[in-house]
Amino acid sequence: MFRIQVDNLKFKLPNETDPLFVISHLVVNPGEKLAIISPNGTGKTSFLKALISKTESSQIKIHGTIAYVAQSQGFTSESGGEKVKRELNEAFDQHPDILLFDEPTANLDQENQNWLINKITHSRASILVVSHDQFLLTNNFSKVIDFGQKRKA
Repeated sequence: MFRIQVDNLKFKLPNETDPLFVISHLVVNPGEKLAIISPNGTGKTSFLKALISKTESSQIKIHGTIAYVAQSQGFTSESGGEKVKRELNEAFDQHPDILLFDEPTANLDQENQNWLINKITHSRASILVVSHDQFLLTNNFSKVIDFGQKRKA
């Protein structure tokens, strides 16, 4: 059985007539690793948030538990890298069926990027990662969706 299935999803921003992105059909199977790439502003983060909230529930079907790590923002007593690694550790420690990561390597040094790649490689979860990081994307994902290509997947 699939972990995520998306059919005929058209995501529009408020007050916009054209969809930000369209996904005709997407299936993510158990253990599958999927990367989402494209320039900024094409809807990658909006897509992850739609999966979490299931706001388009007739178009999105989820089977399993989800852990989500958002793109690091704001100021805390931790460095950006410390905060991201803690959040990634917490997500992996939940042992969810599905992991969603938004720009997880943005604040990680090389050592912690290698740690993350190892965790992704050995995880049994289905994983969707939004990233621009070519080092992370190289050889770690079974599917790549490019939201920048006519905003359709």
